[in-house]
Amino acid sequence: MRSGLAAVLLLAASAVRGGETGLPGLLREPPEVAAQAAVKALPAEAQIELFTLYARYNETVTQRGEEGWRAGLLSDEGTKVSQDDTLPARQLEESLRNREAEVRTLAQRLEKPENENEARLRRQYENAWKRAAALRSALARAKGTCLDWSDLVWAELGRLQPEYWSIQDRERAARPFHAAAVLCSPPADDEEAFCSDADPEGCAAGRRVCLAFDPWQRGQADVYELGAWNKGLFAGRVPADFFLHDLPEPKPVRTRRPKR
Repeated sequence: MRSGLAAVLLLAASAVRGGETGLPGLLREPPEVAAQAAVKALPAEAQIELFTLYARYNETVTQRGEEGWRAGLLSDEGTKVSQDDTLPARQLEESLRNREAEVRTLAQRLEKPENENEARLRRQYENAWKRAAALRSALARAKGTCLDWSDLVWAELGRLQPEYWSIQDRERAARPFHAAAVLCSPPADDEEAFCSDADPEGCAAGRRVCLAFDPWQRGQADVYELGAWNKGLFAGRVPADFFLHDLPEPKPVRTRRPKR
């Protein structure tokens, strides 16, 4: 009996030394640790771009927090579904800016209608003013739903036009139907291209990584490993220090000797 037990322990020890994960749930690394290892395995350019994206993310979340955006606004299983009847805050802001610009333009045209139909211009002005007033009323609501945050982060990071990371506004596969901006590194080859949207967890470790940028719960620039986030909401949170300080070492630059 003892010899059999010793053989099992010896086999387990060899598996640990060899980096194998043959015992489910026992030798596997936590998802947040695996995500950091996967990022470190990417090319330095992809890592630096990720940290640049995170810096913008951190600035955006901090700014909106100072503007009064809340954390954890709306909860339970209605986190996503109950928000389908309203636009995210960023889109409301953009729509309001457009309507206010339209009101200003029509007001200027009404000052000197010239050959234009003044009655038609006035109707257009009044309609635009009413639409702007309705948008101001909608925008007066509390801000910080998961749709507010996910749409904002998706838009802000997309403006940087990253080369190595795709950005999508995604929803969890299970209840509660919570949304977040998801960043994925590119597949290493065509065979791994399948594991983007449908099956991010099927990607080979260290070759592709997907991260959920989700500040909703705490109002902070939190990042989660996507597979864990999909299975258990707010699981697999990667430490912020990893994105702020763990930069890849620059490659040494060789100086050429002048020709004699």
